Amino acid sequence: MTPRLAPLAILILSLSAGFTLPVVQAETTVPAMQLPLSSADLKQVFTPRDAEDVDLDNEGLLDNDTASVYPKVENDPNADVLDNIFKQMQADQHYLSEGDIKRMVRYFEWALEAPLINSERNELRQQIINTHDKDGGQSRAYQFLAQGVGNKIGNVYLDAVANPFDEWQRQDIQRQYLPLLQREAKGGDGLAQWLMARYDSIQPPLTAGKNPLRPQVAKVYVDHVIFALNEIAGAKPEDPLYKVTPELQIQIAQQLINAWPSLDATKRQELLDMPFDWANTVKEWANKSEAEKTKARIAWGKQFTPAFPELASVHKARMEAYEKAEVQAKTEQLQREKAEAERIAKLTPEQRAAEELANQQLMNSIISMQMQANMQMQQQTMQAISNMQQQAHETNMDIIRNMDGNTTWRYEYVYRP
Repeated sequence: MTPRLAPLAILILSLSAGFTLPVVQAETTVPAMQLPLSSADLKQVFTPRDAEDVDLDNEGLLDNDTASVYPKVENDPNADVLDNIFKQMQADQHYLSEGDIKRMVRYFEWALEAPLINSERNELRQQIINTHDKDGGQSRAYQFLAQGVGNKIGNVYLDAVANPFDEWQRQDIQRQYLPLLQREAKGGDGLAQWLMARYDSIQPPLTAGKNPLRPQVAKVYVDHVIFALNEIAGAKPEDPLYKVTPELQIQIAQQLINAWPSLDATKRQELLDMPFDWANTVKEWANKSEAEKTKARIAWGKQFTPAFPELASVHKARMEAYEKAEVQAKTEQLQREKAEAERIAKLTPEQRAAEELANQQLMNSIISMQMQANMQMQQQTMQAISNMQQQAHETNMDIIRNMDGNTTWRYEYVYRP
């Protein structure tokens, strides 16, 4: 995938890097703001909040601990233990674990790019439990959060098989579920109202109209610029030359807000898509070849060195080295192609036919090996799922056995081939 370049680079030409900020007390909530946002509003939005403002309510609880059961079924102390068991089985109870809640909270933060603080995580945890206690989680807002645990079998989350936190899907998730949550909130759904209130306080609109500019765009824009500058400079990730600061984010945000009215729909959409495109670029960066990285660094250098002249010499040296290597590679490729053409020209018709047959056999062998590898991977996946299902079954049987020690019933596993 070709790295996406920051649009509208002219917006950062007047900025410089390496800002420092005084220590500011983080706000735990962001009140409703009126457009256009003032400098104080922007500072409040971009100032980091105290993520650990309070202790988490689920501190010390195990992921497998049950947080909610729907419907609730009371055991009859005067009834036989099997009657109580059958009564619970007929109720078709749904269990919500603490691990499920953690993933649902994380899914909201990840999908909508709305990082919460601990007090808000506690509130959302209680909202989820209350909703599950009410009807087992039938609301659309609950079902949105439940996508974070949709790959669970027994007590195991199969992220390796189907990962709900797939960065490539996040843009589609926002496009699908933000309008849905807004409709549900207007319709009076309590969980949806809480989710949208938090989203609008963490990612408040910075511009008016449909599909407004939000803080996440400015933050990612700055992340992109800083990442590109460090790559141009050849700085190591552990020792960056340029760093992200709230002050730089605020200045970028103000530049984008001022330019927004003059942008056409295509440029606006390019900016709005940047959080998704850039996240995937960073995710895949480590897997790119050195040649691909060099091309990206050269493209970024052309874009950003006018604003950061201290990088001009590094950028020029990289371009010269790349052009020299490219010319040498093309020359060597032409020499190889010429030598191969001369070799083939000297072959007899019988030798050419034998060589083509050998090449075809090699290709067939490679395809066969790939198919076998795919089949083995599928078998391993199915075996892993089977093992997890067996573990879940054994866990359920342990629960049944532990419900009452006075029963005379005995459970046996019988293998049937």
